[in-house]
Amino acid sequence: MTTSPPSVFAFKDKKIQKVIDLFFNKTRAKGNIKYSSFDVQIVNKVIDLIPQDIDCSSITWEFFQELFNKSIEKEMQDCTCRLISELIKNDCYSGDYIEIVETFKTVHTKNLVEALFLIFSKSLLPHNLIVFKKNTRTSCYVNDCTNLFLSFLLRDFVVHNTTAHSHEFYRNFQASLADTLITKITDFNARTFKTQYYFYKNFKERVPLLTLLKKFYLKLLSSPEGKDILHWRDGIDGNMLQTVSFNRNYEEGFLPIPLNPFDPVPAFDKWLIMPNGAENKTTKINSFSYKPINFSLCEDEILKDCVKHWFWNSKVSLTARIDQAYVIIKFINFIYDLRNKFSIKRMTQSFDEQDSISVEEIFSYVQFVKNNNKNVQYISNVKKFLDYLNENNLYYVEPSGFKYLVSKPREMRNSARDISNENLMKIEAKLKENAHDNYLNTLYYIVFHIAIATEFRISQIINLKVNCLIKGVKKDYYLESNTKVSKGKKVKIPITPYTRRYIETAIKFTQEVRDKCQDISIKEHIFIHEYSNLYFKVINVRTFSDYLKRICLELGIEPFTAQNLRDTYMTKSLEYAIKNNLSDLELKALTNHKNISTTTNHYVAEKINDYLEATHMVVIGNPTIKGNIVTETDHKHEDLVNDQCGYCPYESCIRRDDNLDCLMCSGFIATVDRIPFYEEKIRSIDSEIKSAKLPTDKERLVTIKRLYLAYLRKLLELRETTG
Repeated sequence: MTTSPPSVFAFKDKKIQKVIDLFFNKTRAKGNIKYSSFDVQIVNKVIDLIPQDIDCSSITWEFFQELFNKSIEKEMQDCTCRLISELIKNDCYSGDYIEIVETFKTVHTKNLVEALFLIFSKSLLPHNLIVFKKNTRTSCYVNDCTNLFLSFLLRDFVVHNTTAHSHEFYRNFQASLADTLITKITDFNARTFKTQYYFYKNFKERVPLLTLLKKFYLKLLSSPEGKDILHWRDGIDGNMLQTVSFNRNYEEGFLPIPLNPFDPVPAFDKWLIMPNGAENKTTKINSFSYKPINFSLCEDEILKDCVKHWFWNSKVSLTARIDQAYVIIKFINFIYDLRNKFSIKRMTQSFDEQDSISVEEIFSYVQFVKNNNKNVQYISNVKKFLDYLNENNLYYVEPSGFKYLVSKPREMRNSARDISNENLMKIEAKLKENAHDNYLNTLYYIVFHIAIATEFRISQIINLKVNCLIKGVKKDYYLESNTKVSKGKKVKIPITPYTRRYIETAIKFTQEVRDKCQDISIKEHIFIHEYSNLYFKVINVRTFSDYLKRICLELGIEPFTAQNLRDTYMTKSLEYAIKNNLSDLELKALTNHKNISTTTNHYVAEKINDYLEATHMVVIGNPTIKGNIVTETDHKHEDLVNDQCGYCPYESCIRRDDNLDCLMCSGFIATVDRIPFYEEKIRSIDSEIKSAKLPTDKERLVTIKRLYLAYLRKLLELRETTG
């Protein structure tokens, strides 16, 4: 049984009297789940703070704040906040911000009391309490904003952006801006972002707070007023914010720059490269893929400028250029160590010759590469760089050093792995099951079907644009897209009705998300998704491959990747070509490979002999190849021998004059550019075989043909390995 408040508490306003009675009874009730009980003296002290002649029109926010300030002890402050919550919930508030205070009624009493304590302890105003409804639950966050505009900006943002540590983000938002006054969206800029970033970075749980900060700025950028608040010229933009490695790149000082060879080479060392059209020359990146390159790793300042110059003007794809640059930087640092740790230059050169790369340095580097069994690109990339230095007079390289920058390519290791029909059906069924009521999984399911029905690489599929479908003259359709080998030019690739339906389905399925996306560079893609509120991304190869691997693990089969889907298509294409005796030209059309060797070398290498034997009607076997098969050579045109199929390094022939002498000579050199001459030679031998009358003559010619085919096969493999 509860005790009513003493008769001395008799309030003039009946509405207030009713609230006081309710408050007294609840705070004194033992075991009340919604209320903690308070000592009767504490309750009486709190009630005693309210004038008995007060009416509802006098209960304002200032009155609440004064009431809280008079409550000195912590327990009394808690009790005061309980009373204030009752006055609000029972329509006894008549001050300013009444529309905002009205929203407080929907908050659970316990949560409201906790929020009011924070607000009054910091002398904040009603707009500093953000009340919102998510799903069926009403929640609230306290913010420290000093004006209504900023508070309402956060109120609009908070609904879709709540995490375990959101409270810290909103409670300290104004503090994170330091002394910056925000009265409009355009007051936010790169400087305010930096201030806020390093403020939240000092918190223990900084990762979720920094994630919220990035999302906040992305929301601002998505609005018409805020679309220009961040610009790459200020060192940060929206695309940069969305990169996975943003925090690391931003803190390390990487600055975005558009790749434009017509502009001066940037003076700073840490570049975050904006493709600026370079994405058209590869399927691995898109217009919003920013790639970091760190030239500060280069220890020699003069050669650092040289490698920047080379990078800025290189014609190779951006991803390959970055890989090559890091190899070159390792070379520069290697010779830097030779000069500074071992003083090789000082022992072998005079002071005037210091600004040059010596034979000794090149030789030492090549020996290091070979002794450590490093990839041949550690030599070939350096040679291209040194050639560039010579051609552009950027740095002197001793000419005799180039003779050491030659390496024999390794035997290509086939890594292709196709998926059996049984496993393919299991994977398809699981992908279909997971696609139900899951947006992202549905996209993966569509990508999977396009991958197994076409020759497209996964990177090419996920970067398809909504305008990629081109109708042919009849009822046929084409896909317009750039490819790995199209050098930036879009090509039309014929597709089946099956593939067209999946692409049309994907376009229709993602339309609603695309309509919400404000970023033009992202929304033109088919396979986009809303990563979080107003934060859109295009799915990537890594996430698709990871998902495919998880599916395989769930099915209890060996894990497959996105590349294996293409291996599967190529394998089945090759098997179909062999079974149906298709020509080289027909197989090229089926696989969309510029060279037959791309199909035969990279996919189902174990079937290469089957295919070549079916095509050329001869058992090739394993003829002994004594000659040297290389990408290129320094030998001149006058050194060509054997109907221009290769080069002879000797001044005079060391073997007898026979048709097989050159190909069976250990000094013979066959280069990639000789491939057309081998093909012509094989056609010539085929003509001789047809006209040969004696079996012994035919047998001899077939043996010769087998050897030429063996050389041709190696040359084709080498061409694909080295690009």
